[in-house]
Amino acid sequence: MAKNEFEKLVNIIERLRDPEKGCPWDLEQTPRSLYPLMIDEVYEIVEAIQKEDAENLKEELGDLILHIILQTQIAKEEKKFTIQEVLQELNQKLIRRHPHVFGQGEAKNPKEVMENWEKIKEKEGKKKAKKVYSYLPALVQAYRMIEDHADWKKQDSEILQAIHEDLDILSNSSSLSMEEEEEKLGKILFEMALWITQKGKHPEEILKRYLQNLHKQKKNSGEKEEVPKT
Repeated sequence: MAKNEFEKLVNIIERLRDPEKGCPWDLEQTPRSLYPLMIDEVYEIVEAIQKEDAENLKEELGDLILHIILQTQIAKEEKKFTIQEVLQELNQKLIRRHPHVFGQGEAKNPKEVMENWEKIKEKEGKKKAKKVYSYLPALVQAYRMIEDHADWKKQDSEILQAIHEDLDILSNSSSLSMEEEEEKLGKILFEMALWITQKGKHPEEILKRYLQNLHKQKKNSGEKEEVPKT
């Protein structure tokens, strides 16, 4: 059943991209024009998961699959790759990197699974230099970079002392230039992200949850949210 629905979706996207009978909007799309919309869909999925809204999650996952098939259809038209090649490469990678399931390998816990994954990746020549993750939101970027750089980790007391020192400088100095002030503020935010990450939590999730609670408090207190003037 799932196979039939998937093939139906691929055929629908092909029809939407038909140069003669397709949809004008779909025909003018490019990988670059679509990626901001794809990012929106991912965040809508995240929101549905956070709200535990299964019905909305089902819809948003469908929207993301639409984007994936649309991207692969464009790639096919440009003779770069096909959806079949994408799926074949993914299937091969999953089997290759799970020898404890599909082969003779061994992994007793999730930590060993991830260690094996990285070792296999390295053998494949896929071990890359540490990423900068500049495409991610700042707090997510900080989290990912901190996870990659074990040498960045510090004692809690060292982090807190650095934060207090920078706060003191910002509070007591009126001679800082705008650039120097922004540098200190950025350093404080990073140190906070480092501290939170070392506690095994995600700074983006922590802030998101706080903002959601803040919104609920204001809503429950009857405080009206300001509506932007048009």
